[in-house]
Amino acid sequence: MAGSVTLTVETRRFEEQLLRMQRTSKFGAQKVAERSFKGFVARLVAITPPGRVSDIAGTQNTDEPGQIIKPTKPKTRGTRNVKKDILNVFRPVGSERQIRRLKPIATDSDLERLHKGARNKKGRTRSRNRKDKVPVTRAVLRSYIKKKQEHVGRLAAGWNSASNRLRVRVPAWVKRHSSPGSVVLEVGGRGGIKFRATNSIDHASEQPNFQRGVYIAMAMQANAMKRQIDSYLAKEMVKEMKGEMS
Repeated sequence: MAGSVTLTVETRRFEEQLLRMQRTSKFGAQKVAERSFKGFVARLVAITPPGRVSDIAGTQNTDEPGQIIKPTKPKTRGTRNVKKDILNVFRPVGSERQIRRLKPIATDSDLERLHKGARNKKGRTRSRNRKDKVPVTRAVLRSYIKKKQEHVGRLAAGWNSASNRLRVRVPAWVKRHSSPGSVVLEVGGRGGIKFRATNSIDHASEQPNFQRGVYIAMAMQANAMKRQIDSYLAKEMVKEMKGEMS
């Protein structure tokens, strides 16, 4: 689908950490891989609009989804942006005098058509001067804004397949959408460990700084894995030392 984005993550940069974890963990390679990518998927959901890269700042010391994904802040931001984008193009008309003079749009279908035409490839609109804004009856515009605000979370929900596969708990405002996407996690074979997630929502590939955010999410997860392994090995070393001294 045009506008979709597929992320294929070869784990070469994680290979050393994964091998270390597999050698020390009581879990098998499949379980280790799933746990390793769980934090990455959480970060992927967190940076997808209405989320952004700054939302995962300060999460470099954890790979727990509940500590990575902000439950309400991105939704508030997205709801606000939806209203702003619509009001960039349209203005409400309420009085009978204005209605007679301006002959505003009074149907949802006309409003939908004009709004779609005003959106750019990223799905956003440009602000217009008041005189250039399209007049819409107040009740129709209010209802339309509310309907569009209910779509907040659809883009992030394109990763729901990956979230469900790895049991990453996402906020209800993301999980409520049945957005198209897919996920493949392969362990073993010539390719080693491969993770491929696809978000098939329109405009997914057009979001500014999204690819940069993906690399930041990858780096954060690699660092979190390293710290987790180092902490585990340090604890095991302390146990061994205590055993030798007893």
